[in-house]
Amino acid sequence: MNRLSQRFGLTPVVIQLASAVIAGGIVIAIAVVGSSVVERTSKSAASDANASLLASQISADADSVVGLKLGGAQAAAGAQPLSETSGSASSLTQAIAAHDALMRADEKGQELHRLVGSDVTLQISGATGEATSALDAYLADPSQQNFDDLQLRLDALRSLASFEVPRLTESAQAHQATLLSGAASARVAIVVATVLASAGSAITTLVIGQRLRRAMQRADDEKQRLVETSRAMQRRNDQFGALYQVVSEVSESLSMRYVVRTTIREARALVQAEIVSLRRIEQNQLILAGVEHDDTADVSMLSTVPLGTGIAGRVAKRGKTIRIDDGADMQMGDADRIPGVASGIVVPLIVGARVVGTLACWSRSPNHFDADDERILEMMASQVATAIAAADVHEATDREAHLDPLTSLPNRRQLHEDLGTCLLEEIATGEPMTLAMVDIDNFKRFNDDFGHRVGDITLQKVSDVLRSTIRQGDHVYRFGGEEFLVVFEGARSPLATELSERLRIAVERTVLTGENLEPVGPLTISVGLASYPDDGVRLEELIDLADRAMYASKEGGRNRVTVYRQAQQPEQLAA
Repeated sequence: MNRLSQRFGLTPVVIQLASAVIAGGIVIAIAVVGSSVVERTSKSAASDANASLLASQISADADSVVGLKLGGAQAAAGAQPLSETSGSASSLTQAIAAHDALMRADEKGQELHRLVGSDVTLQISGATGEATSALDAYLADPSQQNFDDLQLRLDALRSLASFEVPRLTESAQAHQATLLSGAASARVAIVVATVLASAGSAITTLVIGQRLRRAMQRADDEKQRLVETSRAMQRRNDQFGALYQVVSEVSESLSMRYVVRTTIREARALVQAEIVSLRRIEQNQLILAGVEHDDTADVSMLSTVPLGTGIAGRVAKRGKTIRIDDGADMQMGDADRIPGVASGIVVPLIVGARVVGTLACWSRSPNHFDADDERILEMMASQVATAIAAADVHEATDREAHLDPLTSLPNRRQLHEDLGTCLLEEIATGEPMTLAMVDIDNFKRFNDDFGHRVGDITLQKVSDVLRSTIRQGDHVYRFGGEEFLVVFEGARSPLATELSERLRIAVERTVLTGENLEPVGPLTISVGLASYPDDGVRLEELIDLADRAMYASKEGGRNRVTVYRQAQQPEQLAA
């Protein structure tokens, strides 16, 4: 300092002031440069993050078009333009939804290219336009060629968008790393410059420091926004993947139990719900078809809900989704109350214009569900409703095929299916079983003397008596004509004989009247018994032996029970 003073004639005060000015200048220069770097990097990171989000949304829009399964509309439309067919309102709705999704993808593709301006984004923008044109061509002419071309364009668009997302995410992360590095370097420079600066540069340092702090705060906010955006993108991708999986599973099954169980399980995972229930409409009531919940939930109050009552009843009656952000348990009815829940979504299951049930998701946390959860559940519900309707028709047809229309008893087809399974279980466990062949005595006389109408009433009356007299766990079937077959589970001949006598006496005490209320009868039955494994091990063999024992009862005077091995005329049984 003395040499400088002597050589240039500078006083220490001037030198100190100059040092302070230089230090302040250095601080200002570092602050300006660091702030500029932070701002530029922050903008680049935000731009790349927005571009990555746009690319993911384009891919999701393409996935939603694929998820609509427009190929089903092609078969239903019979190669006519979708706008001119009258097969289903849902086909037109799917077409509109597909067109809207591709229009949104086209707008996002143009915005993506404006943000990034690469060759790939240009291709994405072009691919969205080509997919839209292919969809328009398919809607005008739903031929297999146009459908295949649409699928090809959608696959190309999804591949391009999926290819661009990792690169944009990597670029955003690189800018974020640069942003953090620049912010750290700026902090170090400010500390060093502040130590070297004089008291006169303190005010300038304070001002610049405040500016940098604001810039770093913006950087931290941007970082947090990027983290939240990435988390939201990942959740939506997981939801779309789960949605595609559940739609594929329930669409391929005609089992009502499987459809309900799969829907509840996947819906709970889809929106992170704590309680999920599915109800079906039967005779203007919502019947609980299934429920899944965590270990602490109390669902003991869930029961049948009349249409229009409670949250689920209102959803089913109006066909509109209800989302509750807080206080859900206070709005529930007595039949659908779940203590402690705060928020929830209840969506209708609609096929065409008909509501077939409701799907409800609940959480104990307020504001647990958002608009995206509502939309994803509605997309899921539209496919689940179709699967439930198909399973319902299938099971109704299957029930009719296995029930006798006159007596409503299981028929011979159901007998063979049940006994096939039952015998396997008995063989595995070593438990006995007895078959009883039951025949109405002198049934032809009822038809001849009183008419077939009285004969039908007689069959119905006997079936009711048998059904109400057997033990819980035993089974009765309409075998054919005036014959019935009763299966006594876990019973050998002595117990089966006692149970058959109870049946015989109950029928004998039954009072019958004709069409004019005149008494008809008496009504009696003959019963033959054959036991597993004492008399045989094959189903057809046991049925045949029980039939022979029943004919022995006929020949012995009717209105009696005969055990195959104890028949008084074994030579006739063996014939």
